[in-house]
Amino acid sequence: MKLAEALQLRGDLQKRLEQLTSRLYNNATVQEGEAPAEDPAALLEEYLDRCQEELRQAQEEAGYYLRPRFSPGYGDFSIGHQGGILRMLDASKRIGLSMTDGNMLAPTKSVTAVIGLGRTKPSRCIEGCEGCGKRDCSYRRDKGVGE
Repeated sequence: MKLAEALQLRGDLQKRLEQLTSRLYNNATVQEGEAPAEDPAALLEEYLDRCQEELRQAQEEAGYYLRPRFSPGYGDFSIGHQGGILRMLDASKRIGLSMTDGNMLAPTKSVTAVIGLGRTKPSRCIEGCEGCGKRDCSYRRDKGVGE
């Protein structure tokens, strides 16, 4: 990919992220008792996917490759790691993100996640339940597949 193409793509992604941020804000300012126009969880996931795509492109230009995004509490990534991530990022002081005694984030609908980064390009990257070896997970989407 040529530099000009990469810069154009990055500009397009930034514009789409700004539009999505506006949609998130509009849904967050709904009056009490009203339903938001869009599902906030789906909007957040879409936002995270787009941010990850922008990060992927920038890192690949630098010779690094992303691994899948994982959040504490999914698959075999213990929810107990939530506190360590928040402390490492100084999240309470920097962005007002805190955690309850039960490891839940406050404000609600907040997300923490980690993304691996390596110098070798993965031959095939399977994300989500399909790529997880924890077959006894009660949240597994593909129950019975590959067993």
